[in-house]
Amino acid sequence: MFDIGFGEILLIVVAILVMFGPDKLPEFARMVGKGYGKIKDAQDTIKSQVSNLQKEMKFDADLDLNEILNDKKQNRRDQIVFSDFKQSQTDNSKIETNTENNESKDKE
Repeated sequence: MFDIGFGEILLIVVAILVMFGPDKLPEFARMVGKGYGKIKDAQDTIKSQVSNLQKEMKFDADLDLNEILNDKKQNRRDQIVFSDFKQSQTDNSKIETNTENNESKDKE
């Protein structure tokens, strides 16, 4: 992750030793360890929240997609029913026209 070699690490350790002294070094190490632990906990919390949010968004998207598909299916059913209704009306009017033509021929 960090491109730090052995020389850089040794320089950092010497700088910390000079700044805090050998008496405060264990206390400083504990403080750094606790800080790192808190950062790690915060990172895990954020990861879990993002994961939960992604799951919720996917669930909502799936619901929306299902609603759209159901609406399209219903619209298609309505179109088929309406088409059948128009066809039956056309057939009925043809029958009525043929009946009227036959009646008028019979009267002649």
